[in-house]
Amino acid sequence: MDIKAFKMDGLGNDFIIIDNRQKVTDLTKEQIIKICDRDFIGCDQLILIENDDNADARLKFFNSDGGESGACGNGTRCVADLISKEKNKKTINLTTLSGNLKSEILGNNLVTTEIGNAKTDWNEIPISNEIDTKNLNIRINDLNKKEHTGGTSVNVGNPHVVFFC
Repeated sequence: MDIKAFKMDGLGNDFIIIDNRQKVTDLTKEQIIKICDRDFIGCDQLILIENDDNADARLKFFNSDGGESGACGNGTRCVADLISKEKNKKTINLTTLSGNLKSEILGNNLVTTEIGNAKTDWNEIPISNEIDTKNLNIRINDLNKKEHTGGTSVNVGNPHVVFFC
């Protein structure tokens, strides 16, 4: 199987990006999990670039467990950089499950992406039952073994938990 792919990094998140615009590659969930496996190629997410009539491209994001996610800001910035070089454009519009994302190429390997408003309602994240998303009461220890309690849940295309320390 001949696949055109890239491995890229955006602020510590790494991605395998497969250009699916010329030759359609249908990957099974098991194949996605294998590609993301750190003992194989390894990445946080696998991204497929597909054709889109109303944007520069359509993106599909898959987490390392093989499940599809709505979007990823860092992954979108990586793809926007690739497509900007290909099309010689400074503004790139990409379609995702979470909506249309606009990226601007700033130069010196800097790309900014408008990811839209964060979702904070429990059912938009989604969380299985109604809870206070501003304080999840999760306990974690930092590198100095200091315990922190809290955690705020937010969805910006992919669910996140944020700790303010």
